[in-house]
Amino acid sequence: MPDNIVCQGCMLAKDGIHLPGGWALNHYEGGEGYLGWLAIAPVAHRMTLAALSDEEQFTFMSNVVAIEAAMSSYRMDDRIVRFYMCYFAESLVTHPFHFHVHLIPRYESLQMKAWDMAKATKSEGFPEKYQKTPERIKALMDYLREVLKSPR
Repeated sequence: MPDNIVCQGCMLAKDGIHLPGGWALNHYEGGEGYLGWLAIAPVAHRMTLAALSDEEQFTFMSNVVAIEAAMSSYRMDDRIVRFYMCYFAESLVTHPFHFHVHLIPRYESLQMKAWDMAKATKSEGFPEKYQKTPERIKALMDYLREVLKSPR
């Protein structure tokens, strides 16, 4: 697909934190998410990993490493011990599909398996401190915007 295609994914990417190499970072807004669940996408329209140029592939991974480091030092009362990177190559909201990867933090105290996490976030009793609120998302994204703008 040509670079001039505009889809909902392109619009979401334009609103995100702009990262080196033409990438953007957003907080995931889906109903099953929780605080810190992010999505990284190219600002230019791409549909698959294979559609990325060599430079885009390199900057993608460089940005993921920087995001992981920034999130690991974000001050919450629970430590992030790892991230899941999920690329499903499908979307319920963007048409045509726009390549994006979910970056899902695993907090030390949340001992759920990845496949249980999305279901658990919708259930009663999911820990309040991980729930998304506009204020928490804004604070996290402001922090990431500041940390990720510095040269790496």
